[in-house]
Formats: sequence, C-alpha cells, structure tokens
Amino acid sequence: MTPVELPHAASTVENWICLKARLQTAMQRFHQFGDLYRVSPFTLPLQRCEHEWGHTIRESAMSFYENRILPPMIRIACGNDAIARQRRLVVPEAEGRVLEIGMGPGLNIPFYNPDKVEKVWGLEPNTGMRKQAQPNLKAARFPVEWLDLPGEQIPLEDNSVDTVLLTYTLCTIPDWRLALEGMRRVLKPSGRLIFCEHGRAPDPGVRKWQNRLNGAWRKMAGGCNINRPITEYIESGGFIIGKVDTEYIRKTPRIVGYTYRGYAAIA
Repeated sequence: MTPVELPHAASTVENWICLKARLQTAMQRFHQFGDLYRVSPFTLPLQRCEHEWGHTIRESAMSFYENRILPPMIRIACGNDAIARQRRLVVPEAEGRVLEIGMGPGLNIPFYNPDKVEKVWGLEPNTGMRKQAQPNLKAARFPVEWLDLPGEQIPLEDNSVDTVLLTYTLCTIPDWRLALEGMRRVLKPSGRLIFCEHGRAPDPGVRKWQNRLNGAWRKMAGGCNINRPITEYIESGGFIIGKVDTEYIRKTPRIVGYTYRGYAAIA
C-alpha cells in the first residue's frame, strides 16, 4: 500500500495566511461598497425618504394608539367598581367653580353634587378622551367647559377656582411641579385641592416591583407612573395636607392599587 503524504507544516501555514489575506481584501471591498451606498447621490434620497417615512409612521402609530386605543382602555380600567368607589368618596366634596385636572373620559361627572357645583372646567388635551366623555357630558346637570391643554398649562386667572380636583392624574403629568404651581395659582386662598391618586406603596416588596415595572408601565399606559410619592409632590407644590387616607384598592394589583385620598390647602 502506498503511504499517504501529509502536507508539510510550513505549506499549511502559508495556505492559512493566504486565505486570511483574501478574506481581509473581500471585507475591505464590502465596506467600500457600503460606504459608496451610504454616500451615493442615488441612495441619499432613498435614505432620506426611509427616515422621513419611518418617523411619520411612528408618529401616526403613536397618535392612533393615544387617541383611539388608550381612551377606551382607560375608561374601562379606571371605571371599574373599585375605583368608582374611590371617586364616590372624594368628588362630591367639590364645590363652587371647579377645575378638574385630566378629566379624561368624564368618569367623575356622575359623582359631582349639582347642588354644590357652579361650573366645572375640564382640563384634557387628548381628543380621544374628550370623545369618550360625550355621554357623561350630556348627562351633566351643571355647565362643563373643556380646556384643551395639558396639566402644565392652566389658562385661568389667578384666584379664580374654589376647588381643584385630581383623580388618577398626577401620576401622568410629565412636569408635575409646574402643574402644581399652576393649580396653586388659580386656586382661591380659601379653596381646596381634592385628590385621589395612586402611587408609591409603603411596603418594600411592592415598591421594589413598582420601580422595576414603572418604565414599561409608563409606555403602555399613556405616561402613567406607578411609583410617585403623591403627598410629597403635593406638599412640595406649596400645599398643606389637611387630610389623607391611604389603602390598597380591592381587586386591583398592589403595584398599581395603592391610593392616596384626601384634600390640601394653599400653604
């Protein structure tokens, strides 16, 4: 039998070096082609189109979600019996000329006492929310005027409001400091800030998960934060807490169900 000759070690090394050099040359040409694509006058308009259309599509998708999908979701989620009970405990306390921050789909309207309320301004920038509120607005037994602006922009005169109402809204306002400054500005010295908000829980285990999930929750729930220290925010906005009751809402996940309920006055 004729023995098989094995390749010489030096020859094997030379082959590997040659192969490596060819691969490097091929990769350089690939990158050069990629650079040509990126700077070519034929591809620049295409890339610009892709960028602009991609941006437009993302904006359209977000607008569709915020105005068509999110409002009915909030109406259902924030209109259940457990949360309606919380609203029933605070909304009837409103009196005189009322500013409701973040009126949303008008879930508080049935709980106002028409004998105590002169008028309600509903601050709500979301068009989808205002459409969802139409049935409740038609049933209102007092005047309601929309203010199509976010919570940081209150277009009312100083000392013009008897009651500011906050229900499940302070969790969502991006610049809560500016919003509270505006509430303090329009509230009469004798007026009250009535609030019912969910936020940071006292239990370390619950708070840990609130912090972990807050970012994802905020994106999904229209900017809602589940870990805000509500009373601390209100006090830092120039108010004195007159009364506050806290509890976990029944039949609600604890990470989103810890509620602060009470009222405050101007400090």
